[in-house]
Parts: sequence; C-alpha cells; structure tokens
Amino acid sequence: MGQFKDWTRLGKGILSFHLTGKQQEKAYQAMIGLFCRTGGWSNDVLSRAIRVMRPKADLSLKETDANRSRDWAQELEENGIVSLGKYLTPETCAEMEAWARSTPAAPKPERPDLPKNICPNPEQPIAEGYYFSEQDLVGHPMVQRLMTDPKLLALAQNYLGCEPILSIVAMWWSCAGKFSGDAARALAQMYHFDMDRPRWLKVFFYVTDVNSSNGPHVFVRKTHRTGRFPRTLLAKGYTRLTDQEVSQFFSDEDQMQIVGGRGSAFAEDTRGIHKGLIPEKGYRLVLQLEFCNSLFGGQFQKQLKISESALEPYVRETMRKYPGIYRRFTWA
Repeated sequence: MGQFKDWTRLGKGILSFHLTGKQQEKAYQAMIGLFCRTGGWSNDVLSRAIRVMRPKADLSLKETDANRSRDWAQELEENGIVSLGKYLTPETCAEMEAWARSTPAAPKPERPDLPKNICPNPEQPIAEGYYFSEQDLVGHPMVQRLMTDPKLLALAQNYLGCEPILSIVAMWWSCAGKFSGDAARALAQMYHFDMDRPRWLKVFFYVTDVNSSNGPHVFVRKTHRTGRFPRTLLAKGYTRLTDQEVSQFFSDEDQMQIVGGRGSAFAEDTRGIHKGLIPEKGYRLVLQLEFCNSLFGGQFQKQLKISESALEPYVRETMRKYPGIYRRFTWA
C-alpha cells in the first residue's frame, strides 16, 4: 500500500511539474521513498520513460571524441565512476584558483558569527568550507567552456540515454580545521547517496592538487547499480552513513579514494555511496558540473542569467543550438 501511494504521488507530481514547472515536495519525497524501497528499480523505470519522451540531441563531434565519450560512458555504467585524466591545463587551474581567492563565497557550515560572504583565504580559514554562488560561476569564461565542452555533453548523453540537461554548476573550497561540530554532516564529508533527480551524473574537476591528506573524494565502486546498494543501509532512508556502517558491506578496496594533481577530472554517478574526506591539512578546490535527464525532483534556482554579448562565439553557438540542455539559463 505504501508503494502504491508513493507511485500515485510521484505520478501526480511529475505531471504537475511538466504542466507548471513547480516542484511538489510530497512527490519528491515519494521518489526518494520508492528508491529506498525498490533498491533503485523505481528510478530505472522513470529513466526509461524519460528516454522515450526526450530523444538524444544531434551533437557534432570528431570521431575520436565520440569514441572516447562512449568508452567513458561504458566504464561509468559498469563502475559508477570513470577517470577523465588531466582535463584542465595548469594555466586554467591557476586562473580559476585566482578567481576563487578573490571572489566572495559563503562560509559553510553557517554560524551566527560568520559573514554571509567573504573572499576565502584557505591558508587561514574561518570555516571548513566556502561555497560560491552558481550565478557568479556561470559568468566565468573558463566555466562556460566546460559547460559547452562537446566531450562532456556526449558523455552525459551516452550515459543518460537522452539529451542531457545542465542542472548544477558548483565550486567550493574544503579546508583543514575544526570550527563546527556538525561540519562533516553538513559538508557531505560522511557517506551518503544523492537523489535530486531521476538520473544524473556529476563531473568533478580538481582545481588544486588533491592527495590523501587534504580531502580526496571517496566512492564505493558499483553501488550506483540497482541491487548493489545494501537494503540494510537503504532502510535508514536518505541520510548520512558512518564509516563503520559502510565497512560492514564493502572492503577497503571497494572504497575508492580519488587523488589527483590539479587539472584532473572524473565523472561519477553519485546515486552510489560516496563522500569527501575531511582535510587533515591544507585545502582543496573543486569545480563540479551536473547533467541530468529531468529537472523534476528537489528545489533549485530556476533561472540563471548569462550575458550573450560576453560569450565566446563557440559557447554562444552551443547554448543557442541546444536550448534543452541549457534550459535553466536566460539571456541577460
């Protein structure tokens, strides 16, 4: 009976979102509840229906790029994570880091004694994390190039099975130091799974060097696949999980620690179990793009403004050619 009610709420919520663009919290919670009860099968059903309704876009790619993107998608399907190698040049990383040191960001977790926004000084942090405004990020030329990168668009399309939607652009500092008792939970530094949309993938770029001591990402291999997420853990619901709880089911080898030099990148289906390690010393700067098959799910900032006149020609052409991918954007 519980599943029937959740399917009914979910169906009504999806129809309402399609007609009005408004999210219904009950429908979103029903999607999460069904995922936990079915082990992921419910999201698979939704995604198959979305693939029928939203065909793939005609992406113009060189043959070598098309083959590489297909290979990436196949490995992502198998393991839930794939390395994209050194994706950003040292010059790009240096420019992004300089921007991230001179642009106000929100200290996290929030505390009454903290400013709402401050230019981060990762060498002398006042919080465990600093998160940048999505609106500020999408105005950066380097970020815009990644948003329209043909290989990333092809990877997302091959993995999702339909024209992708650029749903999140994010960047944050993670810093060593303990300023809040709840930082690990608030900053996703405990094991968890994501469930914002029916299906998605995230691409992470290490803008600074990331080693085992300054907060590498950790992913539990293959837990994105239906039936591989332990039902005992799913029964706890959409919550944070301790290392001990996860280690009951997965070996150290399964818990992949992702280290890499500045400019390295990887794509991941964060429906699988993952976390960021708490930095023991130093800091890391991470840029993230998320592509999904539908914006139905959790709340999000609906419109991001972008200045058409300031865009590079290729970026402007790509965003104009594929309005479905960039439906969150309006021209300023």
